[in-house]
Amino acid sequence: MTLFELIDISQSISDRIDVQWGFFITVHMALFGGIVYVDRPLKTTEKWVAMVLYTGFSTINYIQLRNQFTLLLFSFDDIHTLAANQPRLALLDYYEKLRTSAAYNHVSFLIAAVHVVMLFIVLGSIISDTEKKDEGTDENPAEGIAQAPGTGPNGESG
Repeated sequence: MTLFELIDISQSISDRIDVQWGFFITVHMALFGGIVYVDRPLKTTEKWVAMVLYTGFSTINYIQLRNQFTLLLFSFDDIHTLAANQPRLALLDYYEKLRTSAAYNHVSFLIAAVHVVMLFIVLGSIISDTEKKDEGTDENPAEGIAQAPGTGPNGESG
């Protein structure tokens, strides 16, 4: 395998990681939109189904992202190995900096932290979902409307 084939593979892995993060973000936008804008509260069975489905999604997404980042780091190591006998190119220096950067050294922790935090936020939102009360509507709409002195609730003189 040539150095440039390895670089191409690492770029393909990076593209897949971007798609996976985009999917993760899109799912959360849809979930929060649904939780915020649905007027009726979720029933208990709906809450359980939502929690099980979300936990499954989050777990699979976490495993996929972690595996893809691991594969990306291996490709960086292979690029480093093959680049040892190559003239120093800016692109190779870039990959070397990525390979040794602190962010890539802690990527498994960062992925896990984001997924755990989002898991707590989503599950907390699902569990605490209650009926939303519109502040502008009351049981008796005539209540709270100022009445002229000497008139009844329907505007008749008394």
